[in-house]
Amino acid sequence: AYLSIAALARLAADSVSQDRWRGNGRDTLVTYGGGLVNDSVTAYGHLPWRVLDEINVQSGSLLTARPGARLGFCDTCLFRTDYGGRVSLRGSATAHVLLTASDTTRGWLGLTVIGSARDTSRVVNTIVEYGSSDRTYSVWVLNPAAVFIDSTIIRRCRRGALLFNDYGTAPATIQRSLIEDCHGGDPFDPFAVVIYSGTIRQSVIRRASASGLYLITGVADSVTVTGSVLDGFRTGIAGQYTAAALNLAGNRRRAARGAGIVRNSWWGAPSGPRVGVLGGVDPGLDFAPAAPGPISVPWLSWWGTPPP
Repeated sequence: AYLSIAALARLAADSVSQDRWRGNGRDTLVTYGGGLVNDSVTAYGHLPWRVLDEINVQSGSLLTARPGARLGFCDTCLFRTDYGGRVSLRGSATAHVLLTASDTTRGWLGLTVIGSARDTSRVVNTIVEYGSSDRTYSVWVLNPAAVFIDSTIIRRCRRGALLFNDYGTAPATIQRSLIEDCHGGDPFDPFAVVIYSGTIRQSVIRRASASGLYLITGVADSVTVTGSVLDGFRTGIAGQYTAAALNLAGNRRRAARGAGIVRNSWWGAPSGPRVGVLGGVDPGLDFAPAAPGPISVPWLSWWGTPPP
């Protein structure tokens, strides 16, 4: 069956209704996307979705994904919400929701959440992979959408991984999550993660050909980065920022750049970082006091062995 997302909401909004498309030789539900307005639909673990065009979750709508749900997107497909639309992607520790590319050699455009602070989207125990095929980031949060990302993996990005893009007080949070094997989102400012406003805590950002985390803080903005690991980048952290309890050892050119403040963090030695040398920090960075040893990330029970 080939259905628009709106038709899917009307004809097969629940698990029992979607069962009728099983046994078709592929056990796959195919949707050509489109807009969802004032309606809801759910993806379930027993029936993967193949998405052939953009999905736009619009005003008054909710798209839910349950544990084990798999959505495979074409290379020109974008999964987005507009003002008033929400997603609730809630897997489990043993059955993640998976947002991936139908063709991993071509990728897909990724997840974009546009909304207001009252429309909270949740991305929990989810894997987002092979995104940003023709865009700069796999996950975008804009204007000022409220998004809560927890216990999630963003990986194998063709370009950047995550952008929280709002000059304001958007309550966007990522915690207890892993971002790895991603590249720079902007060829002129190639960082895997860029945060204008929001919170990162107890997360690991590692292994990229670009730099790690860029923080841009203005008068009305709020950026919080705590208890996280940034490892394996040209530059670990840069911009205008205050951060604490980070692991910043293992970055190739600079552990930290700019005139930031980084408290109680591990630089590879109890004495703190070297200043103005390869692998060290820029002059003017305030790094005292340094942590006496590596910062632990206790919430990542799958640390080092994320799901395949």
